Amino acid sequence: MGLIHPVDLEAFQRDEARRQSFRRLRALRARLKPDPGPPGFWLSRTSEGPDVLLAFDSKTISCRAAVLSVLDHLDPRRVAILAPFPLDDATLALHASHRSVTQLGTIAELSAALPEVAAVVSAGGHGPAGAIGHDLAMQRHGASIVVQHGMLLPQVAPLPAGVTLAAWSRADADFWRSGRSDVETRVVGSELLHRATQAGVDPVPADATPVYCGALHGTELPRLEIERVARQFCSATGAHYRPHPSETDLQSRVTHLIWKRLGIVFAPSDRPLLQVGAPVVGMWSTGILEAAAAGLPAWVYHPDPPEWLREVWQRYGLSVWGSEPSPVSAIAAGEPAERLAELVEEAL
Repeated sequence: MGLIHPVDLEAFQRDEARRQSFRRLRALRARLKPDPGPPGFWLSRTSEGPDVLLAFDSKTISCRAAVLSVLDHLDPRRVAILAPFPLDDATLALHASHRSVTQLGTIAELSAALPEVAAVVSAGGHGPAGAIGHDLAMQRHGASIVVQHGMLLPQVAPLPAGVTLAAWSRADADFWRSGRSDVETRVVGSELLHRATQAGVDPVPADATPVYCGALHGTELPRLEIERVARQFCSATGAHYRPHPSETDLQSRVTHLIWKRLGIVFAPSDRPLLQVGAPVVGMWSTGILEAAAAGLPAWVYHPDPPEWLREVWQRYGLSVWGSEPSPVSAIAAGEPAERLAELVEEAL
């Protein structure tokens, strides 16, 4: 099975909105708010003439590792950073101390601020920064490079036309491209997983009490199914439930409260996954791959998975609960950020 929407971004967005329809209270509140207008952007640069733009739309560790790690291998004076939210100290620290941060709202303003940019790196065109960055690259007849930052499921957003995909593996490259002729692909590996191999975590026995990675925020399966699988696994094995950082909505908080009253123990979610000191289990999660890369016992679990989920497990070489732990994937090998930097240099 390939992408559900291999080309049509609008169809993907409509489908995503439909899958999230259970969040009715949040949706109603959003409709009652005044229209905020077009998104604003924050732009950081350390010189007047950068030729590379890094556009990122998520503060997650995986997105930072994928998009921003290339700064370790490029002169920061050549690079500008764009985001649809204020750039925090951790992001700005990647830049030299002599930097300027400005706000802008349109592609015309972005183009005027970055007259020399000829290559844009993003995690895709489905977010506002990635979209405006891609449009800028296309206007300039430059290079738009999309970097994979997480596991690819059939429900992922399609790639913009004309991009070069920097994928984790050949299998992921073919999956995300889904037979399109307007997308080029290169395999660079995963910086996140490469860093996990270098993390130096303490060994953990495979029979220790596992941590289950929550996915209540997910829309790829029905909410009740996601809840049922997690609850049954934790109740049957004594696993500690680790909520996903996005599980902050009212429905998730109520679910957490009920589960705690049922005796399910919750793992602390304010520590990095690799520091929990336990085997890791989940239905689908980049964290499972990260744990395996770090040398922690890691498995996937669903008592009756749909065929598309089985295919995802197979593509990443993940082991099902009850078998030997998942091996370290080859996508963690090498220096992915350095390969990405080489790809950017080739594009200029």
